[in-house]
Amino acid sequence: MMLYNSRTIHDRFEAWKGTDKISKSWSEYMSKQNRDTIKMYERLNWRLTAISYDSKLPVKGVKWKDRILTYNNALILMNKKMNLAVKLDESNLIVADIDDNKIPSGLMPYVDETISVITRSSHFHIYFNYDEPYDRNDLNKLSAKLKIPKTTWRGLPNKSQYTLVPLSCVDKKYYEFISDNNLMDISELRL
Repeated sequence: MMLYNSRTIHDRFEAWKGTDKISKSWSEYMSKQNRDTIKMYERLNWRLTAISYDSKLPVKGVKWKDRILTYNNALILMNKKMNLAVKLDESNLIVADIDDNKIPSGLMPYVDETISVITRSSHFHIYFNYDEPYDRNDLNKLSAKLKIPKTTWRGLPNKSQYTLVPLSCVDKKYYEFISDNNLMDISELRL
């Protein structure tokens, strides 16, 4: 299901609010979005950790590497405007972190095939899962094959990393889904 179509989350709220005659608030809208999003993370078995409000940093005093949230706790935190991040290695995820304001043509065919996110800075995260080990050399070869410069691969096994997930917010800008289709295995891209 394609979710992102250049409208901001605020535009989608206005459209949702107009769906009936009952007055709906931003907090009601975000509460529904949070519930639906957390259900998806649970279905995907993503390991979530708490991130400070309006930040990319872990909650002060919490060792994020040791802390996995239950999905109910994650929903409570999101409804209190805390950010969430997925622990990549524990969720068997690798993310193509594209630090550019357009998706490279080599990755474009996969955007609708896997979970894809536009970040608060209008950059992109393209998510893949994995079952088999791989290393930095494999990813460098993959980057060359797909012609995807300015891409950092996050989530190498045995390297604790996290990335903010939708509907996290930094500087009043949300991380939003471009696509929330099934998660594609990185082996489908391998050489």
